[in-house]
Amino acid sequence: MGENRENYIDEIVQKILSDYDGDKNIDAFNIYNKPDKDEVRDILFKLIRIVYPGYFKERAYKIYNLKNSLAVTIEDIYYHLHRQIELALETGKNKTALNDEEKKIKSDEICNAFFERLPAIREIIETDLLATFDGDPAAGSFEEIILAYPGLMAITVYRLAHELYKLNVPIIPRLMTEYAHSETGIDIHPGATIGKYFFIDHGTGIVVGETSIIGNPIYTEYNENYYVPCNDKIIILVSDLYGDATKDQDGGVVGYFYQADLYKQEYLDKNKGIFSASIDSNECE
Repeated sequence: MGENRENYIDEIVQKILSDYDGDKNIDAFNIYNKPDKDEVRDILFKLIRIVYPGYFKERAYKIYNLKNSLAVTIEDIYYHLHRQIELALETGKNKTALNDEEKKIKSDEICNAFFERLPAIREIIETDLLATFDGDPAAGSFEEIILAYPGLMAITVYRLAHELYKLNVPIIPRLMTEYAHSETGIDIHPGATIGKYFFIDHGTGIVVGETSIIGNPIYTEYNENYYVPCNDKIIILVSDLYGDATKDQDGGVVGYFYQADLYKQEYLDKNKGIFSASIDSNECE
């Protein structure tokens, strides 16, 4: 019985190896020349500790001097992020044929630009925290929001990933936001454009797509959504797949849509709205 099973397993192995010799996209099996999801997740955890320095512990080492602790953390992130970006540059729709030295230089440039942006990212996240505290009567403290609110965590990950997206880093921003999606139920594409003071209450099932542009401020709760005027435009965020009513800030229904998009206002009434004629996203920044 054991010998027959061993022979059977050998046959299966040979069949699968032969199948790998095909020309399918899923045949690639060199795991060392692609970004690593676990590495990216670890990088994300460390970045979150930089964003919220007093809230999430570093379990790998203990340094009680803030400056030294920050230096160790940033050096760790830089090293691993640099390597993951090098690998990511070999992928994506717009990949270019860079040699190893060129990829190192490009990764250096991206990492430097990203770390330079961290204070500005934290400034925007502070507005998201304030929007959550001001917008949710159930919020007992800033500590509760930072440690317990999935909306703020999804937004925080988006803010970090969005900066890498703007630096044209393939894959890694999406790995970050998809990890947040799996943890919070909130799916924010790293390419979306979202203004300051962004608040998602609860949030399970909310999807913000790559082409979405959301102004300042915006608030979503369950399937009730609010718009922000942008000149003579209206930005609509729809958080569900069932076309529930989108509402204005006074509670009036202004339209029914199934996905986030940017629309020009053709007609607006407190009880109904008709929006059409999609416009160039550059008109509303």
